[in-house]
Amino acid sequence: MVSQLNQRLAKAGVTSKHTIGLTWNGKYTDDLDIHVITPSGKEVYYGCKQADGCKLDFDANVSSGEAEPCENVSCRPGKFKVRVNNFNRRTVGETIPFQIVCKQLGAEDVIYEGVWPVNRQKGAFIDVCTHEFTEVGQAGPPTMSANAAARAKAQNVEWEARIGDATATVETSDALVGMSGVEMIACGAAGQRLGLCPAASEPAKVGRAFMEMALNSVPAPPNGKKGLFSGNCAAQPSTVSELKAHIRANPGVALAVQLRDHAPGYLVSIGTKTDGVRKTTLPAPCHFHDKHAHPVKPVPGTVGNARLDATWFNGNGAYALQGLVRVSALVDVPGSCPFLALQGARLPPQNGEAFPLASGFYPSDLSAEMHVHRERWGFCHTQMKPSMPARRSTSQMVGTFLTGREVVVYLNGVRMTLQNEAQTRQ
Repeated sequence: MVSQLNQRLAKAGVTSKHTIGLTWNGKYTDDLDIHVITPSGKEVYYGCKQADGCKLDFDANVSSGEAEPCENVSCRPGKFKVRVNNFNRRTVGETIPFQIVCKQLGAEDVIYEGVWPVNRQKGAFIDVCTHEFTEVGQAGPPTMSANAAARAKAQNVEWEARIGDATATVETSDALVGMSGVEMIACGAAGQRLGLCPAASEPAKVGRAFMEMALNSVPAPPNGKKGLFSGNCAAQPSTVSELKAHIRANPGVALAVQLRDHAPGYLVSIGTKTDGVRKTTLPAPCHFHDKHAHPVKPVPGTVGNARLDATWFNGNGAYALQGLVRVSALVDVPGSCPFLALQGARLPPQNGEAFPLASGFYPSDLSAEMHVHRERWGFCHTQMKPSMPARRSTSQMVGTFLTGREVVVYLNGVRMTLQNEAQTRQ
């Protein structure tokens, strides 16, 4: 029922950061109605669709039954009372289960279960819940059920022995050098200073780059004048793979991005008391798909509404001409999207606004034997803030993940739109 509400919200184009929805099974053709009492005491329902900055977005089962009935009220921060009425009883001899779903951007859905009894009459409202919304970015006090508390207590001994006080630190270029499975291609003067630019004559890397482009070939232009492959790649890369090859062959090339073209993100090194807690020792990716929501693993082929801004930079030489930010390294981590580390980038100050930080504790990364700790591990993701590395002499892995099917970069000041071919294959 939550899924059908989500689909209807998307179809109706509801963009509110705070919503209260009513949903029930389509086999019940009754006309259930949601009534929301606002903080100032006004009532939003089918007879008064807007009040106190809130509005009824859609109604259901007005004249007949729908396959997936649901209703929704867009709200704002504050405390709301929710009531349900059965305006037109059509189901005979059965109770009607329903759900009230309270959604706040950046927080888990809160679901209140309800039932309309067999003999309850129209107008005998059911007071379902009182729910309080906070400003987006401000988390309410965490709660835990009795069953969850019992599990946590039973698993605490193993947690302390195997995981302990886990740490989360933004990854550095030094740590990535030589890390199995990770490829890092440093760019421009910063890369040369770090000694990270691979020589173009290294056979394994050159061969891998060539085969990447062979596997991701694009059709020839209509006029057939594509020219020599090597010449085109060096002159003007058209894909991310060609860009990698171009940087390898030209270690001093200047690569940059415009903030408005990219979403922020970072790579995190997670430390635990013993090995084998996670399936991998690779850094965890944290990508901001949407503003005001915690970062997630980057999803290929998707672009949200989050964008880099000045809060991600320290202001010390980060910007070049035309508002561009230089790229210090292009990093490929298995299982993630290509990542651009940006010169001068840092984690933004935490004041509860656009980018709530998280630490890359994804339950799906836990080894099979440690999966019983997924709830506590996932709790660490949003509650533990990552720290910046103590050493400042190397590049920090703060920048942007290339998730879109097309990405915009500036190569030696020239704007280029590249096909992110690894994403279009998804």
